[in-house]
Amino acid sequence: MNQFKQLQKRYRALLISQIGLAIVALVVVLVLQKHMIKNLQLDRALQLVAVLMSVVGGFAGARIYNRKVFQLRDSNFSAQEKMNAFAKVSVVFWTFLAVPALVCVICYIITANFAFMGLFAVLVFVMGSQNPFKSRVVLLLKLSKEETAQLDGSGQI
Repeated sequence: MNQFKQLQKRYRALLISQIGLAIVALVVVLVLQKHMIKNLQLDRALQLVAVLMSVVGGFAGARIYNRKVFQLRDSNFSAQEKMNAFAKVSVVFWTFLAVPALVCVICYIITANFAFMGLFAVLVFVMGSQNPFKSRVVLLLKLSKEETAQLDGSGQI
């Protein structure tokens, strides 16, 4: 079974579901905007929460991800073990980005403030840059051609 494609499917599913949720939120807010009550204090408090969650989540997730990838790169694990660990740490990192993005969407629904959707777009862009392409995974984990062939059956990078 192609391990690279499985990881790519997980990544795409999470990214597409986030974008789909944002589209639904935009439609809901645009339809119900006339009935929404503006609360400036709540808006500012939610902005602070969303920004803090985004910054802390992004940096903490990146730190965990980078530390684990460098450990895997220098380890003597088999290709399968490296790939399994890489998939796990990737999902953890994506979660550290997806949760603040979800909070931004929820805050947008509550306040109808497009600033939350802007922050959401930044988080989705950062997550988009973390696409687990086969060549990227091979490079990050320092996989040989034989190990790559073991994981995908072709050996082509």
